[in-house]
Amino acid sequence: MTAVARAVVCGYLGQPGQADLLADWLRGLRATRPEVRVHIDPVMGDRNDGLYVDAGLVAQYRRRLVPHAHGMTPNHFELEQMVGRPLASIDEVAAAARELIAEGPEWIVVTSAAPQTAAPGTLRLAVVTAAECVVLGHPEIAIPPSVHGTGDVFMAAITARLLAGDSLENAARDAAAAVTGALARTRDLGWEELAVEG
Repeated sequence: MTAVARAVVCGYLGQPGQADLLADWLRGLRATRPEVRVHIDPVMGDRNDGLYVDAGLVAQYRRRLVPHAHGMTPNHFELEQMVGRPLASIDEVAAAARELIAEGPEWIVVTSAAPQTAAPGTLRLAVVTAAECVVLGHPEIAIPPSVHGTGDVFMAAITARLLAGDSLENAARDAAAAVTGALARTRDLGWEELAVEG
């Protein structure tokens, strides 16, 4: 039996030229295999570290890659970068996500959404489509700054759940639980690498 890809997940890019190559490839993929889902995590930075990629990638994600995505998982900081303004509330996050949705994606799930208005010790996901915005909360787990990869785990988990037939809201909830569980294990083990179960 031949395995056939049902989704493409795109994450970290090193420099703007890679975005051009990826966009050209995704255009061809969507023309020839329209059933394949394209999920993009625009890895650019976070509220603690700021922008940690070439600044030219911000415009490339917005101009070249957003139109090819079925879904995207920016964190709050990355969404601010793509729309070019600070976002102070969930309503502003939802409006910004819908600007991207108007350019192609069916959904945007914003992680660490509007962190300045979240209750202490909690983080929120904004699960945004053209029609609605659902806010999901989960505990914030303190980990060493050397631990990376939570966005990768979240994107992998939400993609897997969607391919299994879950609704977007349930897929986002399960993905958040997977990340929270991995972070709790990492903390409890005292590791400096993310403890992901196989």
